[in-house]
Amino acid sequence: SACLHHGLEQLAERMLDHLAGIDTFRDRLSKVFWVVLDFFDRNPQMGRMMINSVYPGRWGSDTTPGQQRLTELFLSVLCEGQEQGILNSQVATPILLDFFYGVLLRISQMHLLRGRPGRMADQHGVLFDMLWRAITV
Repeated sequence: SACLHHGLEQLAERMLDHLAGIDTFRDRLSKVFWVVLDFFDRNPQMGRMMINSVYPGRWGSDTTPGQQRLTELFLSVLCEGQEQGILNSQVATPILLDFFYGVLLRISQMHLLRGRPGRMADQHGVLFDMLWRAITV
């Protein structure tokens, strides 16, 4: 659990760094998507820990300050997209967050479980395009 928290804290800090200075809305979401794929490509042990975690709900029950900042930032980005009429506003913003992260975690974990060669981040473009079409108006 401590290792999982440390890894997620590293991911949060890296994502916050990568989001700085990105102007367009689509590019910000695309960068978040790439950072998570790249993180799991570089840290497959984190994916294994998440797969083997007893109860996924605990991941959010004792978040670190970095993880909390990241969640708040990302929720505000998604809310902004809804307010601008870019993202689907028929669902609550946290549902969009769950959808976005759910797709990311599922494809990252299944890539690992299936033992697929190559890096998920190399398919970032096509995968993000699919997700983008799912969450936009």
